[in-house]
Amino acid sequence: MLHAQEFPVKGIVTNVDDKSGIPGVSIVEKGTMNGTTTDIDGKFQITVNPGAILEFRYIGMKTKEVSATKGKDLYVELSPDQIAVNEVVVTAMGIRKEKKSLGYAVQRVGSVELQDSKQNNLVNALQGKVAGVTVTNSGGAPGASSVIMIRGGNSLSGDNQPLFVVDGIPIDNSTENNPAIASSNRALDINPEDIASISILKGPAAAALYGIKAANGAVVITTKSGKAGKAQISYSGSASVDEVMSTPDIQMVYGQGTQMDDGSTNTSTTYSWAKDPLSASTPRYNNLKDFYKTAISQNHNLTYSAGTDKTSMYMSVGRLDQSGVIDHTNYDRTSVRLKADSKLKKNLNIGGSFNYVNSESDRTRQGSSNSGNFRSILSYPININMKDYLNEDGTQKFLPGVDDAPIDNPYWSAINNPINNRVDRLIGIGNISYNPFDFLNITYRLGTDMFFEKNKSIYASGSATYNNGYISEYAAFNQITTSTLLLNFNKSINDNNLALTVGNNVESSYYRKNYWTGQNFIEADFPGINNTESADRTVGQSSRRKRIVSLFGDFKYDWKSLVFFNMTGRVDKSSTLPKNNNVFFYPSFGVSVLPYDILQTTGNDFLSPLGISYWKIRATWAQVGKDAPPHVLITPMASATNSYTIDPGGFIHATYPTGNPGLKPEFTTSMEVGTDLRFFKNRLGLDFTYYKSKSEDQILFVRMPPSTSTYGGYLNAGTVKNSGIELVLNAKPVVAENFSWNIDLNFSKMKSWVTELPGTIEQVEESDSWAFNNIAEGAAFLDGPLFGIYGKTYLKDDNGNLLLDENGMVQVDPVQHRIGNRAPKWTLGLTNTMHYKNFTLSFLWDVSYGNDVLNGTEAALAYYGLSPTTLNRNTQTTFKGLMPTGEVDTNGDIVYTENTKAVTLDQAYYQDRYAAVGENFVEDGSWLRLRYVTLTYNLPDDLFKNKISNAQIYVTGRNLLLFTGYSGIDPEVNTIGAAVKGTGSIGIDNLGTPSTKGFDIGVRLSF
Repeated sequence: MLHAQEFPVKGIVTNVDDKSGIPGVSIVEKGTMNGTTTDIDGKFQITVNPGAILEFRYIGMKTKEVSATKGKDLYVELSPDQIAVNEVVVTAMGIRKEKKSLGYAVQRVGSVELQDSKQNNLVNALQGKVAGVTVTNSGGAPGASSVIMIRGGNSLSGDNQPLFVVDGIPIDNSTENNPAIASSNRALDINPEDIASISILKGPAAAALYGIKAANGAVVITTKSGKAGKAQISYSGSASVDEVMSTPDIQMVYGQGTQMDDGSTNTSTTYSWAKDPLSASTPRYNNLKDFYKTAISQNHNLTYSAGTDKTSMYMSVGRLDQSGVIDHTNYDRTSVRLKADSKLKKNLNIGGSFNYVNSESDRTRQGSSNSGNFRSILSYPININMKDYLNEDGTQKFLPGVDDAPIDNPYWSAINNPINNRVDRLIGIGNISYNPFDFLNITYRLGTDMFFEKNKSIYASGSATYNNGYISEYAAFNQITTSTLLLNFNKSINDNNLALTVGNNVESSYYRKNYWTGQNFIEADFPGINNTESADRTVGQSSRRKRIVSLFGDFKYDWKSLVFFNMTGRVDKSSTLPKNNNVFFYPSFGVSVLPYDILQTTGNDFLSPLGISYWKIRATWAQVGKDAPPHVLITPMASATNSYTIDPGGFIHATYPTGNPGLKPEFTTSMEVGTDLRFFKNRLGLDFTYYKSKSEDQILFVRMPPSTSTYGGYLNAGTVKNSGIELVLNAKPVVAENFSWNIDLNFSKMKSWVTELPGTIEQVEESDSWAFNNIAEGAAFLDGPLFGIYGKTYLKDDNGNLLLDENGMVQVDPVQHRIGNRAPKWTLGLTNTMHYKNFTLSFLWDVSYGNDVLNGTEAALAYYGLSPTTLNRNTQTTFKGLMPTGEVDTNGDIVYTENTKAVTLDQAYYQDRYAAVGENFVEDGSWLRLRYVTLTYNLPDDLFKNKISNAQIYVTGRNLLLFTGYSGIDPEVNTIGAAVKGTGSIGIDNLGTPSTKGFDIGVRLSF
């Protein structure tokens, strides 16, 4: 009888301003677990009891309650909460604040926007979506790392990436530093399907309460939670096809050979420097293009969500199987997540989450090393089939006549020289919230992020690099534990609203790595550490600890929610600084004013006739401190014995930096001003920000002279200034009954400049970023860019004239110079989203302008004789420059004259001159790309008799179009990876796995 009284109710939920349907609105029958959500058009259907009251909730909209009547469809209009200006964003320490109250810029990226890009690495999902944020992938290898920077960089030799925070707890986003492989950044462990939203806190002001780690901003992730209403099971799955965007052009005319001094050609070589073209009948092989295959991947996610007005639960299981464009490479990830919250009493809430992630990858080597697959491919001339790599007895077939070269066949190496990496990670968070009084909330949060990593690298017996075999393994453990106590006071006195948060934060981190190597396998076919003699083994351990204890406060005052003032302060005590300098304080001050609302309140509104519907002005000044890396106050001793100086013996410390017990914290001081304008009832929005910052007394790693018996050390020195503008534009050009069109534009222009360096130092080099043949590296320059290029040039005089030798040949300058700036002058992202009935089309154009790229890959192609540039080999040219006359002037200086001698562009020229000069390979890396296109179709619920809801199918294309003048594969490049600190290795193209393009097809549905 009771069920017979139930009745169905259907309807639509729309925006009161533009009458467009609102998807994803939560609808709950008040006082029950019965609920549903609106579909893509804002439509819904629910079965309710007589007298039911339905509660409609949506972020940024005012909650509305409506009585349900049998036989009557509901047409519900939701009003934007002050035209969405009451939008709540997650800021520091997980504190939620109204966006209108903030004195600094914050951008939020929702789950739908993340999913549109179909990226497995959540860092890549932010590409082009946030003003001031640059994301650079390290290549097309599965699981490859990505670098993210907010408003450029501040540090000369430290980390320039932001802090990552999940549900209020800082997590690790480190990358293993190994230039020979495409390592993963640990944010890759987070399943994008579990993310509800991401808030990007852009500067020291936004992240002041997170302290030291957030000096470069913060990426604050809020994960999905259970929803009130009926339990819901959801599934999403996709299949992907990827291939390399392209491969470098190679010359298909000349084959194997080395040009000898007597004019003959030696064909027993890894070079393609034959003098004479191959005959028409000789088979030719594009070994580089043929090496890469089509990669197939699949991604599956299953979630369970349930809740009442007191308890909620969310569970998810995700599985990603990603194969690589190189055979025998892959990245697999399994993620299990559980999150629950419960309201035990009216004033007591508890909650927690558990996230286990297992990832495993098989990789190959890359980069400049002889064993890197790209460099090995270049050792195969076009007249040799690289796929023919086995002898009849199953052993590796080397290049004809080149058995002693340390080059493994890339196909053989992918099978026999594997690199396996496995990570088991656990992120656990628990929190309790208690309200003893109406004006006081006490929150305590405890979280830990730990992972175990195992890595095994093998060279099989028969390898050209290690003929008798080699194995290298390590086992690492990393843990960050964070304890946070918050006391939140809120009090309103007439029109004055006061809020104060005081808190304590303790963060402890620990890292340990055990490693061992062995060579010369006893049994050739068994690669294992126990299959080597003890004399052929090495073993070692490294570890580091760090603790930061902090007290902080956040005071907010507002008058009628029209004028806001915010002040923060934080005191840190760091274990990595000396006792007399390990406690330091830094504050921030911010103000936000709403002129439009003030004018409306006073009855003097002259802005509405101009089309203005909202106006906010904001300003902030902030400072943030930064401590030293662990264990750099003293000089550690190496376990190596000095055997090369007078009276050898004892221990030396040549492999470690010299300690500095006098270090003090560095500080970054920043200011920003901005305005947020909305027009025509929220149809058009404009947000503008100007910012600048100054990072002083940097804890800088610098090179030391050999007389110090070490290679470097840390000191306080150096200043970096940062400035820029950001523009965010949101528009709804078309809003109709069956069609809507939204435009989101992000523009940023930034400059990171070095204004001070210690002593006579004119540049800070990043040696981990060396390109092929050491032609150039990343570096920061005094009175120059933070992200410069430092490399070899031809010898020139002060006027830029080439100084040739007596034969008229160019010469390589023994001193390196600044030859480029890898930072873009400006970037732009343009997202278009169109809805037509049940169809949604979303696509993103991404632009970078004015950034230089070092094409180390082209330098290698020229060196090996495979570059099309070398097709003019053995021709003659006369360089325009000055050559010595053989005389000196009265001051003893060499006398030069205009060159008239012709020289031959032979192998010696290309290898010893042309390919040895980094300046020859610096190119304009500006680009315009179609980042992705996603077409989605939402299937009607009645198609499945309402047993399946929110069903949709979609297809996505990634990196489909690229327009650039860069001669390489992709100017958005960072071959060496995200582990490189300081000036990093962005913009350095150096023999890595090419970037990929691909298609995805997938389905989503709920039960």
